[in-house]
Amino acid sequence: MTKELKLLAIVPSTKSKRGKHTVYLFDKKNNFILPIKVKHQTHVYHPSVYDTIKRLAAALGGVITSANIYLFCENTFYTYIQIKQNFTYYEINTSLEDALGIVAECQIPLFVEEEILHKCGFLVTRSMVEKALVQS
Repeated sequence: MTKELKLLAIVPSTKSKRGKHTVYLFDKKNNFILPIKVKHQTHVYHPSVYDTIKRLAAALGGVITSANIYLFCENTFYTYIQIKQNFTYYEINTSLEDALGIVAECQIPLFVEEEILHKCGFLVTRSMVEKALVQS
């Protein structure tokens, strides 16, 4: 079963090399956060490659409908984007970083397998939030 996540924040790392960030994805229905460390592009080109992908899909009569994190193996998140063309769906493997860029550019949902969410994420509890507010 998959869960829909929202992009909560992208936070630069203070302890590692430049270009490393932690992406925080949030499962609002179940109060789970999935933190993922990624390399983040510091150069932004206009139009972005993600906008180009969106326009290419549209030019071919398709629309990007979602991104999906379907496997976590050996510290790697495996993802694909789903494109609908007429009545056919295509799943195209992509890197996690590119999938996140496409999610942001196309304003599409991101799904993750529930098992991955529970293995790599954590439940946000009321006491956790209260403790964080007191310490800040």
